[in-house]
Order: sequence, then C-alpha cells, then structure tokens
Amino acid sequence: MAVKYEDFKKEQNKVIKELKPDEIAFITRIENWIDNEIKNHLDSFTDEIKIGLEIPSFKFNPFSKQRTTFEDAARKRMSNELNDRYIKAGWDVDIKIDNSGGMNEQDYWIISKPVPRKRGGMICG
Repeated sequence: MAVKYEDFKKEQNKVIKELKPDEIAFITRIENWIDNEIKNHLDSFTDEIKIGLEIPSFKFNPFSKQRTTFEDAARKRMSNELNDRYIKAGWDVDIKIDNSGGMNEQDYWIISKPVPRKRGGMICG
C-alpha cells in the first residue's frame, strides 16, 4: 500500500528541527560574505549580482574553498533562513538553474534591487 501523504508530512515535520548554534553562526558568516559582494559589486549601473548556488545552498564554503559537511535537512533549513533574511531586508531573491547541458553550466542565486511595482498607475518604490 502506498504511503499516505498526510502520514508522510507528519513524519517529515517531526524531522524538522530548530537551527543549531553552529548553523546560525555559519549562516551569519555567509550573510556577511554576501553583504560584502553586494557592497563591492552592486552599483547604480548593476541591478543584480549572481552568486554560485552552491554557496547560499550551503554546499560549498567560500572561506575554506571546500564542500561543507552539513546534512541535507540542515542545509535546506539554513538556505531557507538565508533567503528569509534577504527578503525581509527588502531584496528580491531568485534562483536561475542552467539546464543548457553545456560544459560551463552554472546555477545562480540572484539578489537584486527591488523592482518598483505599479499600483493605480503610479510607481511605488
């Protein structure tokens, strides 16, 4: 018999835990690294910066230049926390997956200046 979705979801929710102190500390280090990238590369002529997806998905450590050892569930929680921090700070966050199949295939986490939205014929920003 196939597993029921509701039962599966309940089990998965039991697995989800709070972030550990070392995970929070590493999120903050990555956040500071991304903040420096923003300060150094985002200007009046550039609307967005692209960061290799392996960094904000916590698969690669830009400081040690090595793969991280976090479990998949921890990396997912950490990635969600990082995304939430930038969205709450007013940035637009997006992911670009390159499915071209080329040798230089690269997936990106894109952070950009918020785009003003039109409301009632006026641009709000």
